[in-house]
Amino acid sequence: MTLPKRILQPVILLGAVLVLIRLVLAWIFPVFADEAYYLYWGSHFSGGYYDLPPMIGWWLWPLLKISSHPFWIRIFNFSVSLLIAKALADRIGHSRGVEASRVSGLLFLALPLPFLTVISFPDLPLLFFCFFSALLFHHGVLSQRRFLSLELVASGSLWGSAFLSKYFALFLIPGFLLWAWPRSNHRLGGVLSFVLGAVPFGIQHLLWNRGHCWSNIIFNLITRQQAFEGTAFATTGFLILHLIGVGLTVLPFMGARAQERSKESGDLEKFFFFLWVIPVLIFFVTALSGRGQGLHWLLFLTPFFIGWFSLRSPVIQIRRAAATSAVISSILGLVLCLAFAFPERLLARTVGERFPFEFSVITDAPSFFRDLRPELEGVQKLFTQSYSLSSLLEYEFERSGMRDFPATGVLESGSRFGRVFDFTANWKSLEGSRIAILKTGSIEPSRYESFFTAYKMVRGRAGSAEYSILVGEGFKARDYWLQRVLPELNHFYPAVLGGNCPIREEFDVR
Repeated sequence: MTLPKRILQPVILLGAVLVLIRLVLAWIFPVFADEAYYLYWGSHFSGGYYDLPPMIGWWLWPLLKISSHPFWIRIFNFSVSLLIAKALADRIGHSRGVEASRVSGLLFLALPLPFLTVISFPDLPLLFFCFFSALLFHHGVLSQRRFLSLELVASGSLWGSAFLSKYFALFLIPGFLLWAWPRSNHRLGGVLSFVLGAVPFGIQHLLWNRGHCWSNIIFNLITRQQAFEGTAFATTGFLILHLIGVGLTVLPFMGARAQERSKESGDLEKFFFFLWVIPVLIFFVTALSGRGQGLHWLLFLTPFFIGWFSLRSPVIQIRRAAATSAVISSILGLVLCLAFAFPERLLARTVGERFPFEFSVITDAPSFFRDLRPELEGVQKLFTQSYSLSSLLEYEFERSGMRDFPATGVLESGSRFGRVFDFTANWKSLEGSRIAILKTGSIEPSRYESFFTAYKMVRGRAGSAEYSILVGEGFKARDYWLQRVLPELNHFYPAVLGGNCPIREEFDVR
């Protein structure tokens, strides 16, 4: 069966426009904030990092070996949406036919929430591995004829990769079990096959955490929960925004159910529904308990929602939702492309006023580095009080070819959400060295002068932002570590958990 030209041509045209806009957006969107932080992970390959599991660092590592251009480091992200759209279209096509297949793939590709996610962040590998793990799981359960299933082992491995992207992958497990239990011919074998695929990833994660202060466990279960604590009303509002972000262009077209529904279509619809609604309910319960929500946290559930909608709705409704999504996403994408193509004219009064220093570094890095270079002569380490700023500087140094600039680090409580810098600091090597501390605004010398034999203060401007640099000689690294670093470590990494915490043993404190 061939798709009629009156359907095929608009689908191809809309898809091409969306792909083109997203390509431009990935090219011109500046590296900023947390994306720079994850690029720091990717340039310092490790078995794990501080706050989240390591997959985003592993995801970026091979790309950074080739280039640090913003478009190149986002090439995997760009590919994820295309691969999921294609796989979703193929899977729905088996149940609903060619026309439903094409417009369903276009709908996912055009949905504003995934369409605008061009930057590199952990939710993208989570989205990728969760979706393809689910597809393998569904097919593996229905086709299992022997006790062990290689397809379910592969599904478990992809799920393990999702778990190493974010712990939210755990929320899929109840949906897997609820759907598979009445349908599986080899329940124990199916569970064992999935576990065999997933368990190596869990073991690696636990072993790394045991040797690194249990940092992921502490951050996700203690530090983040303390930081995000809020009212039930406020955090439930985030969940509502999630649902609006996913369903803004879909919910108006829900209601009528498709007439041409097969048993296979109904079964797959239930599978997608379980994988969408159960995690949503879990997020809802945590929101009611007063825990914070990130607006992007439900991104990994989007293809399940679109799959469920596409399997239950008439083709005309899917087509309308896809067309509406494409128009809205195109407008938003074009606005962003214009904004970042002319940042001084269109973003200076918004981003520039909220993050004036970072904005100036991003828009005119060569000028900033030219002013900064004389002050960093002979400096072994450049510290800031922000993990995102340190990561941004590290990225811009590397991208601009400033290999003679010092490595960056993070001081004091600014490292609370950036302990990767603690693992890479090597305080012993800084004893007696020349270091610099950069801060937007002014620096209080009294906080640091006792840790140097001599120091000088330098003030400068980056665009509209003022900054200060304290350059210290003869850094007393041991004294600083004992008085400022160790108390932070003891606060964020309680020793009662056991295991090894090498950053606590930087200096002998017995």
